[in-house]
Amino acid sequence: MNVPKPPNVATRLVLAATRGTVLGYAKRGAGLSTRAFDSSYSLSPLPGHRFYGWTHYGVMIPKVAAPHQYLSVMVMAGMPGQRAFDVDDVVTTTPRDTATVSISTAAAAYYGTASMRDDCIFDPGAEELHFGAELAIGGRYPEFNVEIDIPGLTAQLRFTLAERATWFVQGRPYDHLSLLGQYTGWIQTSDARVDVSGVGNIEYARCVGPYALRNRLLPWRYKAPVDFFTYHVIELSADAQLLFCRVGMLGDRIGDLVQLRTLSGDGDWRVNEIATARTFYDVLEYQGTPSTDSTGNHEMLLPHRFRLGVRDRVEVIGTTDTPARFGVGRGYIAGYRANIEIDGRRINTRGYSEFVDVTKEATNRLTQ
Repeated sequence: MNVPKPPNVATRLVLAATRGTVLGYAKRGAGLSTRAFDSSYSLSPLPGHRFYGWTHYGVMIPKVAAPHQYLSVMVMAGMPGQRAFDVDDVVTTTPRDTATVSISTAAAAYYGTASMRDDCIFDPGAEELHFGAELAIGGRYPEFNVEIDIPGLTAQLRFTLAERATWFVQGRPYDHLSLLGQYTGWIQTSDARVDVSGVGNIEYARCVGPYALRNRLLPWRYKAPVDFFTYHVIELSADAQLLFCRVGMLGDRIGDLVQLRTLSGDGDWRVNEIATARTFYDVLEYQGTPSTDSTGNHEMLLPHRFRLGVRDRVEVIGTTDTPARFGVGRGYIAGYRANIEIDGRRINTRGYSEFVDVTKEATNRLTQ
């Protein structure tokens, strides 16, 4: 068995400094998460912004009726300049201008790119964003509409969002927030139309990035060494979710965030962890063969069974049961069965996962 070498002194210093910075932004986000969301906060894609290099939009619904199981919309508007998230081979104009659009359920999927200059419509007056012909997000907090039109699937969803946002991090260089809300609508395939309703997320992020300064792709060695990411949204009840996020850099954990949240805010709790084993994420079993995108590229072994949670508080055992869909940076999106122990209760439900692993260990795993 190959045992990873411990990081050298320089790497340990970089990791420690990054963890401290991330924890500071996460604590600031935790404070904002207890207050009403400021409706004047701009959710703009910021094309050509001189400070922010990229933005992100997401729609995540972890539990949807069969055959869909989950619904995901993942937009990266601009390449981030990070190893886990830059997809160099799909950039046809410039990294700052390229938006990747991933839309999927268990029944259908789409992945494509759009030029923000030529293919997208960002009309602040109409309060509507069009990412190519496949996706439109419109409205104003707390009401948003999402329209999807991809081969094999169309959908219309209307969200009414809760009073408070979950701020994963908040700081001048990087904001990332998630708005929980109730939704209604429908999803249609060639076989049937399914009326849907429940709780789901609309998410937004904006961050500095190197392509705001130099709009040419960076070689791998110069990209920010973020090399691991996993994010989970798990439905606990008709008005509650569990969120879990882990970020890694240089082959080591940078930090975990675990949050239980409700529409009302009653009983919400959160754990930000950068140092101890209080929070955990373990892959119990990888899938038998690597996943690839539609062209056979971006091989990655994905978790089939895994566990995550907070020691002595909540444990989730997940078993992936939907096709893996390429589209979160260089990684994949899937739905899974979730068996949960929380506060002395057992819950059988569903979860949504994002997983990116471009560490050296992941590369070695592919060749074993």
